[in-house]
Amino acid sequence: MPYRNTFRYFIEKLHESWRTENKQVMPVPDPPTVDELRDWLVEHAPDEVRQMCVDRIQAILARIPSLKQRPGLKDVEGIHALWLEAGGNASEFLYPLGPVLKAYLERPRLVGIHDAAEFLPVRIAQRVSSVNIGGKRQPPRLFSLPSHIDQQADGEQIALASHDFAPSKHPRLPEEFLRIGLIGGEQGGQAVSVAMRALIAGLAVRPRGMQNGQFRVETRHFFSRVFAGRQGIPRGRRWKPQMWRASEILDSAWIPSLSPDTEKAVALRLLLIHELPRDLDNTTILLSIALPDGPDKGAPITPRLHEYAATERRAFYAMLQLSYDWWQPGRTRIPSGKRESDNWAQLTNAGKPSVLDRYGHYDRKGVENLTQPFNSNKRKSDAFTNGIATMVSLDERGEIQGIEHGSGIGKSWWFLPTKEALPVIEGKYRRIA
Repeated sequence: MPYRNTFRYFIEKLHESWRTENKQVMPVPDPPTVDELRDWLVEHAPDEVRQMCVDRIQAILARIPSLKQRPGLKDVEGIHALWLEAGGNASEFLYPLGPVLKAYLERPRLVGIHDAAEFLPVRIAQRVSSVNIGGKRQPPRLFSLPSHIDQQADGEQIALASHDFAPSKHPRLPEEFLRIGLIGGEQGGQAVSVAMRALIAGLAVRPRGMQNGQFRVETRHFFSRVFAGRQGIPRGRRWKPQMWRASEILDSAWIPSLSPDTEKAVALRLLLIHELPRDLDNTTILLSIALPDGPDKGAPITPRLHEYAATERRAFYAMLQLSYDWWQPGRTRIPSGKRESDNWAQLTNAGKPSVLDRYGHYDRKGVENLTQPFNSNKRKSDAFTNGIATMVSLDERGEIQGIEHGSGIGKSWWFLPTKEALPVIEGKYRRIA
């Protein structure tokens, strides 16, 4: 048989066609072997895919009952031979294995530790600058335009532009995003909700390059982030009620996004948990993401963010929001060489006022919002005292460089990322710890 009529040739051609049509799908998998495709078709393929294959086989047999081949689903080479016997490409029949290969290539993939994104999508955050062009404040293209979620008369969630945003050097996460940390959580405790922990973990372990779609991750690896901290994953199956509740919260958590490029407003459910396994070991969990359109870059996640989510709510909110504050190419990150394509370096020299100006300062209210975005404490002095104590603690642990300037109600604070050798601070700018 000529190679162009072999099963392998057709699989390679279908794979090439699929790659051409799915340029944004990364990583592109290799075409399956005969055994891999057969095993997946029999054991894992969705029922509708199997039915499409059977329908195409039956269409051939109904029109040409004299054909010798009568293959079952386990005989993928026999299915291919049947189609060739019916005329192959010269016939009027659709290739029975076409939808099978397409579904195989688009199946949710298992994401390995080294394939995970490990950063937070930048377009979740919102900001406007003070730059005025034609009487209109301009958004930095890196972040989304300010927007919020509203409800239409029929109950459908919709994203609408927010016009009361003040210009700021600090990007701001939508209120709907931050509130996930309170829904379903123990308000008296120090942890954010399991739903927020699952959301951050899902965004961290998603495949690099994936903006929308499903993927699988090892259950224990995912849960080790959701239930980080000393207590760890609940024993037995006590994690199930918490994860079911988290899944329900994320299913109804709509996050607004307004593109600075097209000004198209969308309401997105950033992460969905589609199924929970029976056990933790040797199992996977199926997740899907829907992220705002934008660059496939993002704010690096501090290695301890998952732990803070499970143990210190104020530290979690501070480090989460500072991750976006620090990720501003051209402002807080600059090319280390003469070309834009060179590696970019994070500005960390807190001894230079020009560097501090790039980051922007926080006043008392800013410190409160950074650590307690939904503070219910009636004593505002406690809110600030607790907030600045959190920032001092983060400085002492080496998470940030905290700088203060001035005195009284006019005092300002800067919070910069650290590096191994901190610069010497001189003059009026003092380390807070």
